[in-house]
Amino acid sequence: MFSLTPSSLTPLNTAEEQQAQHEQAGNNSLSSTGSPSKKKKNKKRKKKVASGDAGGAVKDVKGDGGLATKGSHGESNLLHGDDKKVADTKFKSTIKALGDDLECICDLRRCNITDERVQKLCSVLESATNLITIDLVDNVISDSGLSHLAGALGSGAAPEVLDIKLWGNPLGENAANVVEGLRKLRPGVTIYIAEPGEAAPTSPKGKGKRHSSSGTGGPGSPKRKSGDGSAEKAVVPAAEKTASGTAPGPSSDSPNSALFNRMFSRGNDDTDDSGDASDVMDESARDLDPDQIWADVASALKAQDRPALCQSLGLAAAAVESEMDTCGLPLQEDTKEEDLRPHTAHALAKLRVLCEVLGIDGMAFDATGRPADAPPLVGAGAHRVAVCKVVSQLMRAKARCVTDQVRATGIVTRMAALGLEHSRSSLVQSQVVHCLEVFLEVGPKEALEDLVAEDSDMQRRRASAQLHDTLHGLAAKRLEGLEGKKPGLRPPEAGFCLAVIRRLRDAAAAPKDGEGSTCPFREDLAAMLRASESWEAALADGSGVVAMLQEQDQELAARPPERPTVGDSIEGLCLQPQELLHFLQMGMLSM
Repeated sequence: MFSLTPSSLTPLNTAEEQQAQHEQAGNNSLSSTGSPSKKKKNKKRKKKVASGDAGGAVKDVKGDGGLATKGSHGESNLLHGDDKKVADTKFKSTIKALGDDLECICDLRRCNITDERVQKLCSVLESATNLITIDLVDNVISDSGLSHLAGALGSGAAPEVLDIKLWGNPLGENAANVVEGLRKLRPGVTIYIAEPGEAAPTSPKGKGKRHSSSGTGGPGSPKRKSGDGSAEKAVVPAAEKTASGTAPGPSSDSPNSALFNRMFSRGNDDTDDSGDASDVMDESARDLDPDQIWADVASALKAQDRPALCQSLGLAAAAVESEMDTCGLPLQEDTKEEDLRPHTAHALAKLRVLCEVLGIDGMAFDATGRPADAPPLVGAGAHRVAVCKVVSQLMRAKARCVTDQVRATGIVTRMAALGLEHSRSSLVQSQVVHCLEVFLEVGPKEALEDLVAEDSDMQRRRASAQLHDTLHGLAAKRLEGLEGKKPGLRPPEAGFCLAVIRRLRDAAAAPKDGEGSTCPFREDLAAMLRASESWEAALADGSGVVAMLQEQDQELAARPPERPTVGDSIEGLCLQPQELLHFLQMGMLSM
């Protein structure tokens, strides 16, 4: 995948180059009589012992964290000399960037990452709200380090992460159990502990057994319905996986990877027909019991258990998505609630519950580099992101029986307030834009009034949802003073704000030459916007918002954005997730 930030680090040497360096060092250690030194003899003796052990016994090979590693992985992954210095520098710069929430990709492949360094990495993951992939391949991480990482992610750290690569580490027999536990807490995360093309390690008994909870099942164990309606064993929908629950599939660089599909595709038009992993997920999701899923949501909500909420709501979103993917969209205009499929109907009936989940704050954390007396930051929370995904999947139906219910709860207004409050939560913002698009295409008109009308009744309704101005008014305020700045140097919410204003402008525009707005309430929307002083000011000739929209139009029509240069900023130029999403959808960047 392309790099989002320029890097001045030199690449680490390959394993062959390091072996050649060691051999050269050995040749230089010959004594004047021509016989090898004691140091080289000892090195040969240790090498012989390590290579002769195919069972993976624990050896006295120590990294810079003092950790004993297993088999050949730990010994061959240790770096020395200049390679170690480069790795140390890269680790420190990565930790700082993650703490400042400047990275979407954490690349620490072959960087002497020990269990001690994994703990350091976990300490900054709470502030890494834009992080989508973690690469820790070919390091010296043991089961202990994996447990620390799983604990941090299970608590809601790095809420947007999609995959973690861990092959080439001296993981032990407990790794499969840790991976299984994390997958239950974060079902949307794919964990690779085996290199693509190889078989992943099995669970302790070698059977890749799933460990489901006993009894009736708590908030983490939705049941599959059997043919007679009774509940069977707990299942977790996931892409096609190996016995340990990991997926040695395509790398995240591929346009067909889970990372690419989840971040940059939406709806039936963007999915391919190859089946395979998606078919497995669809089949598993369709077989889940909706009553059990929402009972688990209620139980987790009562306990204020964020990880359990994330898991259960993630399953609900996957089940609704599965139903949407297997029916003709949009639904018929006369579709009624009783005509909806089970998971869709359940989710629609639980919109009030979803509003209640949005009221649970994200976890507080201290961001790296903030003043000691500054109040702690509070993340949007993965549980809120899961709510937004459920609502966005429901809106794909484009049926009035769905959009009327969604508007009645005011949940999209609350989502919009959340997207503006947590400026780096690009997943929340993208779902808000999708819901706005559906309201503009299908209605109801009252949903547009909730977001853009300036009369006192609508202002009170917005205030109750914590949106203290019109959506376009707040978006225009966030864009003030940003004209002339390159996209990557703008605040993270700039792409979201531009997307909102662009969609409202296009929907309210009068048709020209038979083409134009498809909004059935175009005239009403245009009248509401004309009555808004903030809209007239934002779209006035020569305004900064108009300049940025024109700049975006020119970029889309002419050429892809130029590559970032060091002179653009001291910190370098990076595309924010919303603008990256926009460019990719328009075909301006290639993976």
